[in-house]
Amino acid sequence: MQYHAMSLADNNFIVYLICFVENQPSLALLENKSIILVKLNKPNKLQPNFPKLFYILHALFRITTQILELIYALIFRIDIPDVLLVQNPPAIPTLFIAQIYCRLVDVKLYIDWHNFGYSIMQLSLGTSNSIVKICKFYEFTFGKIADGHFCVSNAMKTFLIHDMKVSGKIVVLYDKPPCHFKKLTVAEVHKFLEKQEFGVEHNDNINDENAKKIPETANLRKLSSTISTMKEHLYSSPRFKKSDRRLILVSSTSWTEDEDFSILFNSLRDYELNFKKNNEANLDLPKLTVVITGKGPLKEYYVNLIQKERFEYVKFFFPWLTAEAYPLLLGSADIGVCLHTSSSGLDLPMKAVDMFGCELPVLAINYATISELVKDNVNGLIFNDSLELYQQFLVRTHFTLSYIFFRTYFKVFLKNQLE
Repeated sequence: MQYHAMSLADNNFIVYLICFVENQPSLALLENKSIILVKLNKPNKLQPNFPKLFYILHALFRITTQILELIYALIFRIDIPDVLLVQNPPAIPTLFIAQIYCRLVDVKLYIDWHNFGYSIMQLSLGTSNSIVKICKFYEFTFGKIADGHFCVSNAMKTFLIHDMKVSGKIVVLYDKPPCHFKKLTVAEVHKFLEKQEFGVEHNDNINDENAKKIPETANLRKLSSTISTMKEHLYSSPRFKKSDRRLILVSSTSWTEDEDFSILFNSLRDYELNFKKNNEANLDLPKLTVVITGKGPLKEYYVNLIQKERFEYVKFFFPWLTAEAYPLLLGSADIGVCLHTSSSGLDLPMKAVDMFGCELPVLAINYATISELVKDNVNGLIFNDSLELYQQFLVRTHFTLSYIFFRTYFKVFLKNQLE
């Protein structure tokens, strides 16, 4: 929604952005005088060990509080708009309040469908759960009546027409990468990586004793080399390493059930276990630096699991990056992995779009609509399980010949995709 607001503001609209602010918004948004940020209080979540009754009471209190806060924001904190654009999910209580508000003040309502709230609930509660059924009925009832609808895939458009039977015009708007998501130059890669813990290359030829005697050694070492780039001397221009270079693999995950991190974990564990054997067979496999961004309920579990495995040739890092640093990470990386499967099977991963903006080939898990975004052997590869992903890591051509192929044809594909 930040990108929607920025795009509208760039086209001379005044935008009131009513939202939860969990993380720091981009500086470009905060500094834009045409965007007025209307912050809502994000409700606290109950711990899993609370009794069921507490969850019910908490849910009722949470919905009531959100209804009152949203009504207050619409009436007293913004001017009456020409159009109310609602992003879904979340659906509760947003869709209901939006319908009432637009009818009372005669404002056009547009719904931006990114997914469905009830389908996300199905992941933990199941399709037959009565709460899920109620939420689905609610979402269908208050979501189908609007002046217009935007959605992120043709598959979702078909669903809205035939299953939800929405009224109003439906337009498929594929997500586009913002302009600041781009492939970095070697100098920009060097500058970014030398500031990151995961980007620093330690020279084993400089021992600790010598480093203690010469305090500047650590700084010189940091300036002269990163995991991807190097300088011949302190004042020379950086260049990419031709040998002994770690490949940077990036993935962004919400650490939830609809992004099965075990697939990536298992494939990288197999890669680690077979690294020595494969190198002895003269396959010359690269070492990997794996950078995982994002936070969520399953993160701690997998971080502990990775620590127990004691990876040596595959190194993991879990940085929390600012909105400004994240595009730099993608622009410095060699390959991206997308584990998004979609709770509804109808939406497309924005994280893959961001990777494409940085001309980054994507390895994406297969599901019903992913082919609308990731074209197998054109702008990335599609895998079905951890074994296929491991094989894509293992086969050398996926890191060399195929990588060159992707880079060669990627700009043509991206231009056609965005048009």
